[in-house]
Amino acid sequence: MQLWSSLFGRLLGRVPCVRRRVLVNLESGHAIQGVLFQHAGAWLVLKSASFVDKDGKTYAADGDVVIECAKVEFIQVCAAC
Repeated sequence: MQLWSSLFGRLLGRVPCVRRRVLVNLESGHAIQGVLFQHAGAWLVLKSASFVDKDGKTYAADGDVVIECAKVEFIQVCAAC
């Protein structure tokens, strides 16, 4: 897990997605969209987040969403999502 966190941290350092709107796809098949506010160790913090179901419907989250990096399958940087 520490290796994953280290690699992910280097990736975020190179890719300009911190403070951008992203779609985080989780290993469970669920997705969450929001502004990637911070990468803190093994955690991602999303602000203005909403949960996205398989039909594309969104449900606003009440507050910030914190996601464990080990649960992330991939992150898409959105132009308009």
